[in-house]
Amino acid sequence: MKKSVVTFLIFFISIVPLFAQDQTYRKLARKTEGTFNIDGLLDEADWEKAPDAGRLLYIKPGETGLAEAKTTIKLLFNDEYLYIGVLCYDSDPDKIEAFTVGDDTDLRDEDSVYFLFETPFEPDYYYVFATNLKGAKYDGRITKDGTTLETQWKGIWKVAAQKTRFGWTVEAEIDLAGLFYKPEDDKTIGLSISRLIPRMLESSFWTGPLDPAFSITRDTILPKIELIKKARDYSFIPYAFLKYGGGKDDANPDPDEINLRFSLKAGLDASYTFSEKTKAQLTFNPDFETAPPDQEQHNLTRFELRLKETRDFLKVDSQNYETPIPLFYSKRIGDVYGGLRYDSSSETFSLSGMSLQTTKIAPTDTPTANYSVIRMRKKFGKSFTLGLTAANKLQSGGNAGAAGIDARLNLTQNLHIDSQFAFSYGQKGEENLAFTLRPTYQTETFHLHLWYSQLGEEFGDNVNEVGFIEDDNRKELDAAIWKIFNLKRKTFDKLTFRTRYNTYWGMDNTLRSWLFDGGLTLNFTNKFYFMSSYFSEYKLYEKEFRNHHTYLEFGYDGGDWKKISIDLTFGVNYDRRFQLSRINKQVLAFRNLYLIYSYAAFHRPARLHNVGHTTRNIHFLNARYIHSDNLVFTLYAQINTGIQKHYIQASLDYKIKSSLHMEWIVLAGDPLFGADNAGKASVLVKFTYIY
Repeated sequence: MKKSVVTFLIFFISIVPLFAQDQTYRKLARKTEGTFNIDGLLDEADWEKAPDAGRLLYIKPGETGLAEAKTTIKLLFNDEYLYIGVLCYDSDPDKIEAFTVGDDTDLRDEDSVYFLFETPFEPDYYYVFATNLKGAKYDGRITKDGTTLETQWKGIWKVAAQKTRFGWTVEAEIDLAGLFYKPEDDKTIGLSISRLIPRMLESSFWTGPLDPAFSITRDTILPKIELIKKARDYSFIPYAFLKYGGGKDDANPDPDEINLRFSLKAGLDASYTFSEKTKAQLTFNPDFETAPPDQEQHNLTRFELRLKETRDFLKVDSQNYETPIPLFYSKRIGDVYGGLRYDSSSETFSLSGMSLQTTKIAPTDTPTANYSVIRMRKKFGKSFTLGLTAANKLQSGGNAGAAGIDARLNLTQNLHIDSQFAFSYGQKGEENLAFTLRPTYQTETFHLHLWYSQLGEEFGDNVNEVGFIEDDNRKELDAAIWKIFNLKRKTFDKLTFRTRYNTYWGMDNTLRSWLFDGGLTLNFTNKFYFMSSYFSEYKLYEKEFRNHHTYLEFGYDGGDWKKISIDLTFGVNYDRRFQLSRINKQVLAFRNLYLIYSYAAFHRPARLHNVGHTTRNIHFLNARYIHSDNLVFTLYAQINTGIQKHYIQASLDYKIKSSLHMEWIVLAGDPLFGADNAGKASVLVKFTYIY
């Protein structure tokens, strides 16, 4: 069986074309030698000569009102700036909505214009700029999967708007250096422009931080315009730091003695850009030590928690490796000597791969290992996509890992079927096959899926050397429905109903688990919301368990940095009553200070005579203060009383000049999830040069 699968994978690789052409427009932007007064009037003579760049206008499918509103786009550029002029025609200019005058405020409830940029120098993000009739400025960067918008990033730009007899106009000056471009000739840049007219929107339901201005997924490809000369194809980023610190020595009989010493470390990150969408990267002795820490969590299950990747080299385009059955999980990789990665994509084909060699772990004498993964996806027409994933761990001459084929078939605009077949190999036995079939129907206000998966009894034992399988030995059925009711009343905005049912049997047809989860979310027009749900499940381990809990949450969601929530979970978990309360806050405390704070308190009462009483508290704080473009302070701090963990990471990043950074860093504790203090503490001075 394994040989036939491998043969098919090799055949699949051989027939896939490696590159396809992106959509590039060469005559939509006009070079200018003129000067501009950014006042929104668009009265300079060059604006009349600029061609119509209306092909860059994005209109969300289904928004017929926006499609019917005329919008004219003009583009001019010189060696330093890109100038964008937008003429927004409106049949009733008196109904144009604009009430925001400051910066960093969500403008989606107002008549507004958005610019979305893509650069080859930042593979993880798009850059967004937005404004309204009052000239408010909203900018930030959004991850390529469209899920996270970071407004702490600030572009270098000017903008103004004017009301006219036909509607309103926008005039913007974007500093190309702020988007990491150099003032040269004949270079392309990804750009899409969107206009929002709230009174013409067909739906008020938004699925992402920029929706409905832009609906971004990992498959989004922006149109390209030819602007300036191609920047250099390569980059070198060497670093070095001097460290003073250490920790407890396991070989030392005195547990209170901490060994402190000076050490020097150096490394290099390098990249070569073959084209807009094709890039190779190399890392040697990367600095994983100063990456953001894993955030501590309370785990109410008997399964391993899946953690978010925080190390730069591994988190870049990490969504490329996502599959229904996750065969690759980068957190399996520890510290490394070095590695290579390659990423290429076009409208019809994408290829990503990496290979890293881990360091030998001295205390446990764990030998070095090589981790390699490859991921390919090929689109056939508009309806079918085929993918291949293979991940391998080579250690001490033995291989372990998994490979699989996945596909998506779009039957209609709202109905698609995802599927995947995979096999694993390694130390375990022959029950190493898995497959899943996942039909899903989804609109903006309704979701329905009915999924079936089957994982062999020892499939996960092999895969978890490189991937993440929560539990194997299962025949699983998962069904879910959610529905959004747009109320649009004076007080209530929308009501969301959701329910999910999951059950699975072992490969011997023994019922191992079932669960039911259902709830409601009520959103108010003032951005507050209330959520409630009830969860009940059956689990078969050493005996039968019946778990159930109630969940209540109240919060405010006013945009990226105006979020606060309080929630309470209480019930029975594995024959013990418990209560879990949490507070989450994400705010712009004051100008240039961004705070993320969470607090979680877990309480489990004693069974008898105060035996077994458990109380665990977790605090997490991330603060970022941007004093200027040259000086940034960042702090991570967390406490987990359950394992007596206290962790602090504080850094001060000073940009000596555009290409040279110096950081002062203080580390205390262990950043890894579930690790205690381990007596670690150190102070570092780090220098990074960007060439």
